Amino acid sequence: MSNPISRSCTVLLLVLVGSGLGSPAVAQVLGSAFTYQGELTESEVPADGLYDLQICLFDSPISPTTMGCATGTDDVPIEGGLFSVTLDFGSAVFIGQERYLELRVRPGDSTAAFTVLSPRQLLRPAPEALRANVSSAAPWSGLSGMPAGFADGVDNNSGGTVTSVSAGAGLSGGPITGSGTLAIANGGVVNTMIASDAVDAARIVDDSVGAAEIAPNAVTASELANNAVDTAAIVDANVTRAKIAPAAIGAAQIDTTQVQTRIAGSCAGGEYFRGVQADGSLICELLPIAFNRLLDDAGDVGSHLSLALRANQRPVIAYHDQTLGNLKFYDCADPTCSTGTVRLIAAAGDQGELTAIAVRSNDRPVIAFRDVTNQSLRLIDCTNASCSTIATRILDDTINVGYSIAMALRSDDRPVVVYGDQSNFATKLYDCADSGCSSGTAIAISSGGPSYSLAINIRADNRPAFVMGSNVGSGTSARFYDCANAACSSGLLSLVAGTVADADVSMLLRADGRPLLGLSSIGSLSLFECTDADCSTGTTRTLVSSNAGREIDMAMRADLTPLFAFYGSTEGELRLYDCNTTCSTGGAVRNLDNNGDVGRYADLALRSDGRPVIAHYDITNSELKLHICANPDCS
Repeated sequence: MSNPISRSCTVLLLVLVGSGLGSPAVAQVLGSAFTYQGELTESEVPADGLYDLQICLFDSPISPTTMGCATGTDDVPIEGGLFSVTLDFGSAVFIGQERYLELRVRPGDSTAAFTVLSPRQLLRPAPEALRANVSSAAPWSGLSGMPAGFADGVDNNSGGTVTSVSAGAGLSGGPITGSGTLAIANGGVVNTMIASDAVDAARIVDDSVGAAEIAPNAVTASELANNAVDTAAIVDANVTRAKIAPAAIGAAQIDTTQVQTRIAGSCAGGEYFRGVQADGSLICELLPIAFNRLLDDAGDVGSHLSLALRANQRPVIAYHDQTLGNLKFYDCADPTCSTGTVRLIAAAGDQGELTAIAVRSNDRPVIAFRDVTNQSLRLIDCTNASCSTIATRILDDTINVGYSIAMALRSDDRPVVVYGDQSNFATKLYDCADSGCSSGTAIAISSGGPSYSLAINIRADNRPAFVMGSNVGSGTSARFYDCANAACSSGLLSLVAGTVADADVSMLLRADGRPLLGLSSIGSLSLFECTDADCSTGTTRTLVSSNAGREIDMAMRADLTPLFAFYGSTEGELRLYDCNTTCSTGGAVRNLDNNGDVGRYADLALRSDGRPVIAHYDITNSELKLHICANPDCS
């Protein structure tokens, strides 16, 4: 079309669309179609002929989105520019809000694009439609064809079938025919109505949920926060055995101050059950009887022995096997030594003629001894508690050393060994650099000949102090050496005046640092009580004036009362001297074993209950023996 098309006017008319002509036999329902009339000009001249019209509905003058387009508007006849068409967009789009028509046109014989006429035309309401939009304009009395429920003129029945409302599952109240209330019934909300995590602690009133509201097994561990249930939340006697899962309560869950853990273990032979520890272990005590144990009788065994106690009171003994020329170790299996294990720990030549043993804090024994074949000082470092594996150290291989040996442990388990050097006619000290004595320093302490016997202690400040019996064959008194420092690079040597010659010596330190020296020679046993820490002066007390052998060992009870184990040389007995307080008023002599010639090389230790334990050599039968007293005073 060469001339421009324009639209001059629009008239909107609503018409009733019927099914035919003539007098109606049946009333028909109005549809949603309406008539649209307009005038179309082309180059300002009224159009004539057939035209294709496209008429679409919009909700605004400029919206790009159509609400629908009418059908049946092709080849519309236009005469003198006027036309009339029936449009139907359905009733759903008319909801009392503005609607706009957009007209698009092209010649009826054309397939070209439609020309859009603008602006869009606002659809305006008819006057009667405005009246119908007001509810009061149509009174009930003026309506016909009303549903049955509205016939009484009261708007309370839409003609449906609901006449009352009753409470359903989980609800209370009703039936309601007019007005009323529905509420949640007691127990009305069940699990299936509650979403996961819908109810948390903030939504639960205190004490609103009791035991009766919780089904068996309804609450599992995953539903409980840590520490959510404490003692206050548990009713007395409410937790029974059936409610506790197997292995749910272990040692970590038990307060041993309130609940006794499971009792375990048993008492060894020679012990009785006295009680139960908080951890369930048994408290065992030795029977109140004396124990005489034969430990080893394989050949001539038991000389040159030394004794120590483990922390659990089990004795360990290092001793010489004269028949084989070996160093042996006896490890008691229980505190009464009813059984034990013999280990051969040094067998290359003649080993262990002199010994000294100690037990370190890790329960591993350490043993210093003389290698007779090589005339050297050696040490066994037990690398486990049973001494089944060992490391052997050579501490001093100067010819003819280790003639007499004594050993003590520092607080850090480092051994300190004093010993005789016969080649250099001296007494030496070996200070180990570590607990296994893998290295160390040998220091010459004194000259004038090796001592017949030695005894050593470590002071609280880690300084060694030791006593030397008189030089072999010299007949001189004993001597005391007080190291000036922990390394013992220097010290003070004191002659213990008035002491017996050729004595076997033993030594203890009081809490105030003053030494007590025990001395025994053939026929007598005496005590030297030092008046000062370096033992420059003191008092000698004769305890036994006859029937005393040269082997002696000394221990001190918790009440600072000294005890002496010694060999009764006249009858060949194992004997014990029990001082009254500081021995100033004498004491009691007790014979512990007189079955043959016994008691040589006596070595004494005190159990934690104060009962003495004494290892000794049975000369008559060439055996290693052990005596455990029935009580602290061996009575």
